[in-house]
Amino acid sequence: MNRLATILLYLVLFLAPSQLLAQETITNVGFVSSDIWYSVEPFFEGDAIRIYTIIRNSSDKDITGIVTFYKDTTPIGSTNFSLAHNRVQDVWIDWNAQTGDSTISAKMSETKMSLPGGREVAITLVDNETGKSVRFIDIDTDGDNVGNKSDDDDDNDGISDERELALGTDPLNPDSDGDGVIDGADDDPLVSGSPSQKFTTPIQLGTSPDVVDSALAKKVAEYSPKTAKVINATTHTVDSFRGREITRLTKKIAGLEDRLSLIRDDTATTTSGTTDSTTKKSSFDRFSTLDKPIAIILLFLHKSVLWVMSNTIALYIAIGATLFLIIRVIIRLVRGRQYDY
Repeated sequence: MNRLATILLYLVLFLAPSQLLAQETITNVGFVSSDIWYSVEPFFEGDAIRIYTIIRNSSDKDITGIVTFYKDTTPIGSTNFSLAHNRVQDVWIDWNAQTGDSTISAKMSETKMSLPGGREVAITLVDNETGKSVRFIDIDTDGDNVGNKSDDDDDNDGISDERELALGTDPLNPDSDGDGVIDGADDDPLVSGSPSQKFTTPIQLGTSPDVVDSALAKKVAEYSPKTAKVINATTHTVDSFRGREITRLTKKIAGLEDRLSLIRDDTATTTSGTTDSTTKKSSFDRFSTLDKPIAIILLFLHKSVLWVMSNTIALYIAIGATLFLIIRVIIRLVRGRQYDY
């Protein structure tokens, strides 16, 4: 009986302290409250950044453990730490930012008190989790350090996103038609080809059809969304028509210029002193004397129409004048019928 009592006393004296230490809860070790920060501000999707936090140890013991960082509830990296008593320490991980709403936090685990002689005792920390850093990680298409959500011109081509949607161009692509000219400097961003290929006339009014101040459009949209919708739809229709007509006219002009060149070559051949009468006859059979003036007139007319199509102001003036004449004719017809009665 005395032997059993001795064993029990031994267990109480030597094992109980270890169990008490293993269950000890410490309040003066942990994170500095709500302390999450980043290596760079602002940052955007795909950026390689470093996420930091800071831990403190105000106890008289050395502490070890693991800090794991989370995006929402998903671990995104972890790091081991060893922190001497009465010290603070920065810890961090590297991370590639992902677009969307993000809640970043960090949490300690496997924390232990390191005792002399290499002995470690598991401990529970009260401040074992940081506050939450909540933010929206945006995309920065044009790399101007302004996220697309706040940027009026995501691709930095000189045309607002709102205007590009109305025109039918890509607000995330500075060169929608892939012709090497950014949309803001492109006379027709929906038609592929260099400027010289698109427009054969050098005449310019100095106003690009697509560089339009969006301030007025925004005001109209604020006060009358339906009106803005109609205006945008009409503008898009007109611009699409312009693109098709410019392409068609450019091809037609090239064909007329080729024909005029053939007529000139034919005239040179028929007036040559070395050409016999048979050659002359066949040449005049192919091109009549009216072909050259007709070709010149058609070329002039097509270039004039192309000039109008290539210049926004001239185009809208022409449309307005046409509508005015049509309305005027209709009014006269209506009045004429009234007089007949």
